[in-house]
Amino acid sequence: HVLEHLRYMVLDEAHVYRGSFGAHMALLLRRFRRVLKHYNSSPLFIACSATMSNAGDFFRKLVALEEGGEDVCVVDEDTAGRGDRQFC
Repeated sequence: HVLEHLRYMVLDEAHVYRGSFGAHMALLLRRFRRVLKHYNSSPLFIACSATMSNAGDFFRKLVALEEGGEDVCVVDEDTAGRGDRQFC
């Protein structure tokens, strides 16, 4: 099955959703994790957001990760290169 070989699950533009849409997103991701467990698959979940203030806690709640269980690594430092700034 294709899910047995899934290595990465990328959630681009992860935002805080409220109301029924937020509940549906959370339940959909939790259900998907249960299906992955059925196929003995444990892909790396990657969530991207430019507006998240508390990304680790948010992601842990979104996909129902247990506190102290699976690791969540937050990358919040911009290491992209850029040219010199010149002010005239």
